[in-house]
Amino acid sequence: MSLIEQNRQQAFFILNVQKETIKRQLQQLHEDAQNYQSKSTAMIEDIRQLSSREDSENPASLLGEISALETSLHTMNEFYSSVDKKLKVDDTRLKALENSIKKIVDKNKDLLPRPWEFSETITLDQNKNQGNVQISEDKMEMSVSPSDCLGLTARLSWCTTRASQSFSQGLHYWEVAVGGCESWAVGVVEQSRVKGIQTQAASQEKNLWILECDGGELSVLHNNDFSRVKENNIQTLGVFLDCNKGRLKFYNVNTGSILHSFIAQFKHAVYPMFRIRAQKDSMARLKICNLMHIDAGHYDSISTSVISEMPIEEAMELSSEGSH
Repeated sequence: MSLIEQNRQQAFFILNVQKETIKRQLQQLHEDAQNYQSKSTAMIEDIRQLSSREDSENPASLLGEISALETSLHTMNEFYSSVDKKLKVDDTRLKALENSIKKIVDKNKDLLPRPWEFSETITLDQNKNQGNVQISEDKMEMSVSPSDCLGLTARLSWCTTRASQSFSQGLHYWEVAVGGCESWAVGVVEQSRVKGIQTQAASQEKNLWILECDGGELSVLHNNDFSRVKENNIQTLGVFLDCNKGRLKFYNVNTGSILHSFIAQFKHAVYPMFRIRAQKDSMARLKICNLMHIDAGHYDSISTSVISEMPIEEAMELSSEGSH
């Protein structure tokens, strides 16, 4: 975002400079054209008078005036021949701008390896949840009260809900902020299991493909099997689903690394599924990220006069340093 903001400022500066340069060129061209038009009108009148004097005066006496008119015609011809060249725009700055945009695109590919182009708007289904789950008004956050407010059974059990949306084909991607809860699970559940979300432990359920964090340990679970994931301290989780190829990938959004990849043959449509467990001293919260609208926030402005005088690489470095 810092690079984009810096590039936006530089783009407006370059385009304004280009506009002012072209305006000055056009104004000068307009003045020259008016001047030569006046000269052309006067020349026509001079030629008419020379024609009328041709019979009454010695032709030799007219040679000097004819030679002057010839010189004027040559000058005028050169002017009109050069108009096409004067109208050509120097696109050096614009090419530099295109190059800087390419650099930003390449930088974004490095910073954002996640498949954002397949982003989906996911909302929670209030009618498909289990346990003491509270769903926010925008249906993008689920929460559970502190365990001190709950009975023993409620403290130990998972609170589960799923999305209103299901997918049976195509590519889909969503992100979940999991930093607000100590124990959570995110993944997909096949439609054949949705009608009755079971209460048994996640490791005993079938037709689920989930990534679970419990007691600080990260695991992937499917069909009674589980395996540990070395990485931990996940704040935002990315989920990529390829229904056609039967692939499910989990990303650590903050680092861009792939945590785990499932290969599965989905027989039915799958729903995004979410679980959290009550924690002792605070509300446990899990929030679906809205990828359709990103608030750019506040970025320090950089003087366009400074940007214009430095290479794009240096300007980018300055913008990057100013954002920290």
